[in-house]
Amino acid sequence: MIKIIEFMLFLLRAAANARRSPSIGKFERKGERRCPMNDFHGVRMMLKFILVLTMTVFMACAPAFSLLAADTVADGHADVHILVNSVYGQYRYSLDIVFYSMRFTYNLRSTAHNSDTGETYVNSGEWLMDENRTETVTLTVINHSDTPVKATARTNTADFRLCGVEVERSGLVEELLPAVRLLQDRSAQVSSREMSLTLVGIPSLASYKGQKTIYATVYIAPASGYATNGQYYTSKF
Repeated sequence: MIKIIEFMLFLLRAAANARRSPSIGKFERKGERRCPMNDFHGVRMMLKFILVLTMTVFMACAPAFSLLAADTVADGHADVHILVNSVYGQYRYSLDIVFYSMRFTYNLRSTAHNSDTGETYVNSGEWLMDENRTETVTLTVINHSDTPVKATARTNTADFRLCGVEVERSGLVEELLPAVRLLQDRSAQVSSREMSLTLVGIPSLASYKGQKTIYATVYIAPASGYATNGQYYTSKF
């Protein structure tokens, strides 16, 4: 780079000396003012300097571009196509978290009595969610983002533990959801992961009444992997 600057300064000094060259003066008539455009040697040196400066600037910028040169045509000219590939970009995140009501009530059908212990307990019944019989609830995360994400869920099932019922869980333990894929028909293929929660056991007669709720918190974070544009995305998380 230093050599290029020194060469440019040399051309500037050469061009300036050429404009002051006394050899041009002997062609002038006494009393006439010399036109700067008549200084052919100086103009030629200035044109060379401009050409070198242009090429220097282009060479300095060249690493930032990918150059695709076309075939040279008959008159000596050719088209040069410049393709700029940016490695930095903005990514968009869009996700759906789909779930149904996680509030349950127990529909007691019958009780039983233990004559030996004198205890009365729940004999039969069913869990209802929004007046529908169910013992299982699901939560689904759908990734519409153009980069992969990682989904993790945390649950709070204290209401059920207090009445003697366990909640079995599967899924959404640091699950990786790939980025959206664009298919040949231009449609989008999304990824999804599901968490299933199932109630196991019969509640105690003393604490079955009232509404029981499962509280779920979903955490989403960017994840490393291939983005929709085919480039590999490295997450800082």
